[in-house]
Amino acid sequence: MEKEVEFEKKKHALKHIAFVRVAAIRTLVYVSNLYGYAKQNSGPLRSTVGTVEGAVAAIVGPVYEKYKDVPDHLLVFLDSKVWVKLNRSSAFQSVAEKIVPTASNLSDKYNCLVKDMSGKGYPVFAYLPLIPVGELRKAVKQAEAKDKARVTADTRKSDSDSGSGSGSGSDSDSG
Repeated sequence: MEKEVEFEKKKHALKHIAFVRVAAIRTLVYVSNLYGYAKQNSGPLRSTVGTVEGAVAAIVGPVYEKYKDVPDHLLVFLDSKVWVKLNRSSAFQSVAEKIVPTASNLSDKYNCLVKDMSGKGYPVFAYLPLIPVGELRKAVKQAEAKDKARVTADTRKSDSDSGSGSGSGSDSDSG
C-alpha cells in the first residue's frame, strides 16, 4: 500500500509548475476557512445554510468523485508541455528575470503585512494565506541552475563540433 501511495505521488509530481498546485490548495484552504467563518456567524440562517449545504453535497458529491483527478492530470500535462517550451524562449526568460525579483519583494511585503495585521488583532488577516516565498525562491534557483547547465552543455557540444575537424591547435604554433 505504501508503494502505491509513493507511486501516485511520483505520477502526479510537477517539475515546473508546482506552484500552481500549491496556490490552488492554499486558495481552497482560504475559501474553506472563509466559508466556515461565514457559516459560524450566520446567526438565524445557520439551519438554512446547513440544509442547503446538505443538498449541494448530495448533488455535487458524485460529480466530484467522477472528475476529482482531472485537475491533477491537466496540471501534469501542462507541466510536461508548456513550461519546457517557455524555458526555451528568450523573451520569456528576459521577462522572468525582471518579474521574479519584483514578485519576490512584493510577496515579502504582503507576508509582513498579513503577519503584522494579524498580530495587531485584526481577525480577517488570520484567514489570509501566506505566500511560500522560500519555496518560490528555491524553485527559481533550481530552474536557473538547470538552465545554466543546459547552456554549458550546449556550449561544450558546439565547441566540440566546431573544433573537431579543423586540425588547428596550440601545438602547431610551436616550431
